[in-house]
Amino acid sequence: MPAVADLDRQTSSDYPETPASRHDEVGLEQLEAWLDEGLRYFGAWVGERLVAVTLVARDAERAETEFTAVAQEHRRRGLGTGVKALSVLSLAERGVTLFGAGGAAGNIGILRACESLGYVLTERWVSFDRDE
Repeated sequence: MPAVADLDRQTSSDYPETPASRHDEVGLEQLEAWLDEGLRYFGAWVGERLVAVTLVARDAERAETEFTAVAQEHRRRGLGTGVKALSVLSLAERGVTLFGAGGAAGNIGILRACESLGYVLTERWVSFDRDE
């Protein structure tokens, strides 16, 4: 879990922030609580370093991605898609039949990863600002 917290800290400023979506850094205490609740994580390592991770909460038949992160110097190599694919395959083997994930319109990488894995866009959040 320390490696997940470190990667999240390194990448947290890269998440788009919108009125409908926001990513707060996840510390060890939160990660451990999520593990106790059944959260699963899937990662890619280069040597001793975690370079990509996806965290997935699940119940009997449904899984929801909490977040996916890839170290900046390892992006555009398919690692985010790879860890998401691993999560889908692993959880499908355990009976999960419905997978969900969020993604701000400005986060093209994760939207393309989800699309390539067969996720279907079912809703859009639209935010309006008052023009002053």
